[in-house]
Order: sequence, then structure tokens, then C-alpha cells
Amino acid sequence: MKKSVLAILFSLFHLLVLAQIKPSRPIQTDDANPTAPSTFSNVEAQQGYPTANSAQPRKDTIAFEHRDDTKDAVTVSFKFLNELKKNNLDSSIDDFDKYYTVPSNYLYLGNNGAAAAPLIYQPNNYIGFDPGFHAFDIYKFSVEKTKIYKTNRPFTALNYQLASGSEQMLRATHLQNPRPGLG
Repeated sequence: MKKSVLAILFSLFHLLVLAQIKPSRPIQTDDANPTAPSTFSNVEAQQGYPTANSAQPRKDTIAFEHRDDTKDAVTVSFKFLNELKKNNLDSSIDDFDKYYTVPSNYLYLGNNGAAAAPLIYQPNNYIGFDPGFHAFDIYKFSVEKTKIYKTNRPFTALNYQLASGSEQMLRATHLQNPRPGLG
């Protein structure tokens, strides 16, 4: 039993090793004379490949079209209202805080729209009276976090997330310059 398994494994290994060796002459025949085997250079010449005697360029049999990747690419940059620096849109999936409405450094009950408190102390830098009700500040719109986008063509990003129970989050971002000269 062991000898037969060993013989089968040896023959399979032998076939794998010999499969990598290029034959000196193919076993293909000419279409005109099916009994006479053709040489390797005749087969290459028939398929459009350059041989040692010919100076013709190689022709692709499928003729793929070479495309310019930058022609189809979308370039998106954005600025914050209070900054001069241009930022590029990051499409990596390394920071999940971008996809959730509540950042990971906040303490909350787990429901969207619930009151949340930061785990890291952040002093309030606003001048004037502050009543201290900041449990829903992460859901508020702020002018400082507003982004002004600039793109070379329209771009749409859709995010859909289904959580356990009845929570569903849908976020749609559509970017388009109103006029070509704006921005």
C-alpha cells in the first residue's frame, strides 16, 4: 500500500517537474500537410510572433485597447472654511470613526441620537456664558467642520449600514462643481 502511494506521488511530482520544460519542437502539424510536423519557427510565424529571421513587430491576437487610467480618475480635494490647506479625500478603511455618527472616544448608550459624553477632557474655548448642556453637541452642525469640495467630475459616495434591531444608517455624499470656474 505504501509503495503504491509512493509510486503515484513520485509520478505526479515527475509530471509537475517535466511540465516546466519547454519542448524543442511542438507536436503541431501544418494545415496544408497534416502528416508533416511543422517547425517551431513556422508556428510562431503563423501566429504573428516575430522569429529570428523576421523583423515584424509582435501582434496581439486579442488586440487589447490600452487605456489611460488618469482619464477615468476622479480627483477630489477639500478645504475647511477656516483653513488654507487643501486636503485630499481619503478612501482607505482604516478609521471607522468616519462611518459612525458617534466617535469611538465618546461614552453613550449605543443608540444613534442618544446623549454622549467625551471620555477625553476637552476644555470649552468659547467666550461668554455656557449653561453646560453639551450631551448632544456631536450631532450639531458646526461651521468649523464644514468642507468645501473641489472635483474634476461629479462624484457620489453612498454608505449604508444595517445594525441589529431597527437601526439603519444611510449617508449620501454628492460632489459636483456648480460651474467650471468656481472654486
